[in-house]
Amino acid sequence: AEPLNLDPPSLAAATRDVESRIDERAHGRALRRAAKVLSWAGKDEEASRLAEQADAMLGGDAESLFIIGSLQLSRGDDEKAAALFERALALEPDYVRAHVNLGIALARLRRNDEARAHYDRALALEPHHANAWYASGILRRRMGDLTGAIADFERALSLAGKHLVQ
Repeated sequence: AEPLNLDPPSLAAATRDVESRIDERAHGRALRRAAKVLSWAGKDEEASRLAEQADAMLGGDAESLFIIGSLQLSRGDDEKAAALFERALALEPDYVRAHVNLGIALARLRRNDEARAHYDRALALEPHHANAWYASGILRRRMGDLTGAIADFERALSLAGKHLVQ
């Protein structure tokens, strides 16, 4: 076998050749999946960085924006989170989880009517979404609608039971 030539020009040419064969959309989707896994593992900074790269590679990607927004929400940066969920919804208007999380961010910002509208939209799209019912119950309780809050919490519990995620 011929020895491998690793001088800088040869290495650069080989790198260009390999990069030209990579499907950029597949690479973006792979980065998005890696970002999800990292976020589940609590590696927020790395997850956010990969999700931002995925969003750029995919030319605007609702799921990547959702991941970044969810990380911002968990950090308590509700303004940034809301802006990211709004961008995700501009790309995918029926993205249920983005409606729910935008509702949460807006509720934290005391923009209750807007939050209510997003919970209602999420539940219209997916009536069995336990977290949407739970978040709706929290908002109703805060707004003084205790009867509505109890009904929402009961619905959430009937759908998710002990597996309900806050």
